[in-house]
Amino acid sequence: MRFQRISALAAAVAAISLALTACGSDDGSTGGGGQVTLKVWDQFTDGGTSEAAKQIYADFEKANPDVKIDAESYRFDDLAQLGKTALASGTGPDVMYFDAGLGEAGQLAESDLIVPLDDYAEEYGWTDKINEEIRTWSTYDGKLFGLGLEGEFNSLFANDSLIEKAGLTVPTTYDELLDFCGAAKDAGYVPIAYGQGPAVYAKDMYAMVAQNIVGADSVHDLIFDNQGSFNSPEMAKAIDIWFSQMNDAGCFPDGVNGLSVDNAALLFHGSKALMLAGGTWQIGDIYEKMPDSDVTMMPFPTIEGGAGQFYPLGVGSAWVISADGDNQDAAAKFLDYMYSPDAVDIWMTKGGIIPPVATDLDSLDLQPMIKQAAQLVQQGQDDAGSQLGYYIWPRWSGQLFNLFQDGAQAVTAGSKAPQELADEVQKQWESDGGQ
Repeated sequence: MRFQRISALAAAVAAISLALTACGSDDGSTGGGGQVTLKVWDQFTDGGTSEAAKQIYADFEKANPDVKIDAESYRFDDLAQLGKTALASGTGPDVMYFDAGLGEAGQLAESDLIVPLDDYAEEYGWTDKINEEIRTWSTYDGKLFGLGLEGEFNSLFANDSLIEKAGLTVPTTYDELLDFCGAAKDAGYVPIAYGQGPAVYAKDMYAMVAQNIVGADSVHDLIFDNQGSFNSPEMAKAIDIWFSQMNDAGCFPDGVNGLSVDNAALLFHGSKALMLAGGTWQIGDIYEKMPDSDVTMMPFPTIEGGAGQFYPLGVGSAWVISADGDNQDAAAKFLDYMYSPDAVDIWMTKGGIIPPVATDLDSLDLQPMIKQAAQLVQQGQDDAGSQLGYYIWPRWSGQLFNLFQDGAQAVTAGSKAPQELADEVQKQWESDGGQ
């Protein structure tokens, strides 16, 4: 088979304006001893990833005393707004860890705001070192423009200890899941912690359910080769299952359309919800905030007549290099270090991040879910036979991405039929050229 950290926008317009003024590149030098200052904007704002990034940046500086890292961290949504504006105005960083979607980093590439990395890939051996499918997500019009750092995939998490306390068992089929939701509510728990205010995880849940129905190869053929359609009965069924049937069955918190993904996660962290919808980027928070809970990672349950169980694989963000900066060679050296054995060790053990490079997992002191996720990324399937599938949204335009988020809320609210949203998705996909 072929092989997102989201938050509400917090920065005020005034704060963004100040950041644009303060963060613009100068001549790239500190003025002392010829040392280069490399300005880096990333998204490592939580405890584990932040500490991992700080240590890796410091280690890079020790190994490269001619380069100083000036790093600033932003929440995902904040950087989505600020990064585009800063690069367009020539006041952005040398290196940025940015959303890899066609409507995000793809737009930067189309506007010539970031540089193609193919020559650097050859120089540093990234083609051999970094997983091909992860590189695919940052390849636009046949050119490599970004390096994904996190081999991430969508999943569900189950608080096994709390489920046992409630007298329930983890569902293995979709029918069992619907029964589980009813029983969990009767026991006073939220069955699945999930929020759609805004619906930033809607695309992820859709991909997970859809692949259980049609299979990963069918999704691959649709998003990469434009074979098939988003408004087939099967793809519409995926919309119906997650956004309509499961909501009607009481699987989600009350007022799901007004609940943010961060606040939904708090329900799980606080032992008010039995399961959590999301993906591997949440593992670090789970271990940090639920040290006494027995939590396991699982795919969406099997669907009758479906193709199996799949974890959609992709990459949320990727390292990109500004086309306006004077320090592109130093930036490429920095990117290469992010995938070095020492850095990979720190990313995995401290940050809970799974870089898409081959690693001797047995040599690392990894938490069970991190090791499970890393094995999946490297081997393509787990011990139970669940396989890796594909993210869908990185192949969507910004217009289609927004259309789906809004449409998911409408289906959940009962103001739009699942087939209607599927038809709208297909129409926009065709309008975008089936990218």
